[in-house]
Amino acid sequence: MKLAKMAMMLPMLALAPAVAQAGTKCTSPATVDVTNRWARGALGSVRNTADTVSNIYCIVYSYGYAFCSARDAAGVTGSCGTSDPGYINTLQAMTQDSYVYFTWDTAGTCNYMVVENMSCLDPKSH
Repeated sequence: MKLAKMAMMLPMLALAPAVAQAGTKCTSPATVDVTNRWARGALGSVRNTADTVSNIYCIVYSYGYAFCSARDAAGVTGSCGTSDPGYINTLQAMTQDSYVYFTWDTAGTCNYMVVENMSCLDPKSH
């Protein structure tokens, strides 16, 4: 009888996933393209990288100015500054593990900015 029950369960076990997953994971190291004037990366991913060169950050000053900078593993750096209230407001959504993407013009002024907070992003681990 036990053998018959086990035989009935085998097809159901074959449909069960082999490994449980806790959701999508995404990593976004610092990437800088000075030719097209953009930079991106997730703060947690950059912090967790093994290299000692990469960084990405944005600063919002109380007098209505913001500055963002990124350096990739090769040491390529891109940055921009802005006093645009919309961009400053966007940066207010940034957390310690956010993904940030920004672009700049030839004068070094930010002309596009995205801040994303997603469950797939790496949290800082050290």
